[in-house]
Amino acid sequence: MLSITEKRQHTYHKRIGRNAQWVRLAKQVLGTTCQACGFNYAQRYGELGAGFIEAHHLRPVYQLAEGEAVEYNLETDFAVLCANCHRMIHRMADVGDSGAFKAVLQNSPGQGA
Repeated sequence: MLSITEKRQHTYHKRIGRNAQWVRLAKQVLGTTCQACGFNYAQRYGELGAGFIEAHHLRPVYQLAEGEAVEYNLETDFAVLCANCHRMIHRMADVGDSGAFKAVLQNSPGQGA
C-alpha cells in the first residue's frame, strides 16, 4: 500500500498586493468567457459558476519596480481567462502575449489544427 503523511502548517510568502476592485471592473468590461479557449463557467456549472473567471495582467505586476505606480487600461492590459488557461499562460516566456498563447491553443493536439 502506498501512503503519504500530511501535516497542516502555516508558511509565509512574499505577496504582491493587487486591487480587487480593478479586477472586478476588468471582469465587467471583458465579460466572463475565457478569451483564450472560450470556456464559460456559468454554461458548464450553472449558477455555481455564474460570474466566475480569472483576470490576468498582460503587463505583469511582478515586473514593476517596488512602489512604482503604473496606469492600466482595463480593456487592453487585462485578459479574462479560465483557471487552466491562466495557469498555462504563466508558463509562457512572455506572460503578456495572449496572441502567442492563443496560437499554442490552436496548434495543440485535439484542436483540429
